[in-house]
Amino acid sequence: MKSRTFFARPLTFVSPFALYLLATSPAYGVEPPGLAPPAEKKRELTQQEPLKKEGPKAGKLYFVPIPVFGVNPAMGTIFGAGVSLSYLFGDPKTTRMSNMLAGVAYTTKSQTINTYKSIAYLKDDSWILMGDWRYLNTSQPTYGLGTGPDSAKLVTSGQDFEYNDNIYSGPMSDAQMLEYKYIRLYETALKQVYESTYLGLVPRAGSPCRVSPDPTEVGA
Repeated sequence: MKSRTFFARPLTFVSPFALYLLATSPAYGVEPPGLAPPAEKKRELTQQEPLKKEGPKAGKLYFVPIPVFGVNPAMGTIFGAGVSLSYLFGDPKTTRMSNMLAGVAYTTKSQTINTYKSIAYLKDDSWILMGDWRYLNTSQPTYGLGTGPDSAKLVTSGQDFEYNDNIYSGPMSDAQMLEYKYIRLYETALKQVYESTYLGLVPRAGSPCRVSPDPTEVGA
């Protein structure tokens, strides 16, 4: 009786998901549904319109808060707050942007600084208005007039007078602080007469007022 030898073949199992991946692989020329080839994606991105930057619009107020801080030998430490405003009174193609800057600041030496500066371009730049308004409650040192303490001595009749090279070399007296308030009202109004030619008025008013010695130094 002859013996027979049997060889068992290995059982191969392929899942349906693996068959799907194989069928949709780019190597077989079939793209998965919903996915575009890389070349097509690049072409779509290059054909997109660039984002347009919006410029300033007429009638819209642009507001920017500004902190104020500084150090000055005459004022000490300065701190406060300000604001910057921008506005268009007309078409941006024919009207320039108007700007205004205002601020209030205080110092460690009991001083107050209020400022307002502006430049306004009306519709089609037909008028230009510029302002510079200030109100200062401040102080500064002042010195006596003259060339020295000996310059106040008068020569009376019958008194001998001898010239001395060092007669005016004496030191000046110490500085004295003066407190004062300063008001400035500067305004400029210009009317367009031809293209870039303007005519107008520049009224100005400003002067220190209420000048008085520092109370802390009176009688010192």
